[in-house]
Amino acid sequence: MKKKAKKVILFLVEGASDLTSLEFIDNINTDETIKFQITSGDVTSKLNITPQNCREEINKILLSFLERSKLRKTDIIKIIHILDIDGVYIPEINIIEDKNKKKFLYTINGIVAPSKENVQKRNESKKQIVEKLLVTSKINSIPYEMYYMSCNLEHVLHDKLEDISEDEKKELANKFADRFYEKEIEFIDFINNKDFKVLGDYKATWDFIKKDLNSVNRYSNFWLFFENLK
Repeated sequence: MKKKAKKVILFLVEGASDLTSLEFIDNINTDETIKFQITSGDVTSKLNITPQNCREEINKILLSFLERSKLRKTDIIKIIHILDIDGVYIPEINIIEDKNKKKFLYTINGIVAPSKENVQKRNESKKQIVEKLLVTSKINSIPYEMYYMSCNLEHVLHDKLEDISEDEKKELANKFADRFYEKEIEFIDFINNKDFKVLGDYKATWDFIKKDLNSVNRYSNFWLFFENLK
């Protein structure tokens, strides 16, 4: 008798370092009928992506993954999108202009940047996309959920909010993956760390991250995904 193919939960992360950090994710899964797979694609920060086309952009990433993996759409039972919040919900008073800076710098008190207007525009653009995706329950008929890392993945996984280079991100990602090698299940304990775990259901945890300076502080609701698997 032919063995029944496993169904796939597809994780969508933002970049290469995110992919490396969470590459062990399928080893956390204890359901023998399901396989976790992971792919990358930045949907909320690219200049050409808008609230009007963001769902189509995720669908493009999905179709590209299906082509590479030789899977069918019917093999995917859920899309789990993990994104950096990047302080987009902070009050405008906490955006500080400093023309001596060369890029956006995040602190637990706000964002410092060479142009306050550019931060405001970026925040509004990304916020509109996030809000659109928050009311999206399906992508190409596949159930869709979105979870956050605040202020970003490095902040949650490594407690590092300062500006770090791409090489440093890669090094941190490799160290994180190595940390859970052959003990991947311990990641469940890690993501439930009370230092950054946001309590509540899906809506409540999203309402929380939109308040005050929460979106530049160290928070995540990703634990909810694993809780809902039980």
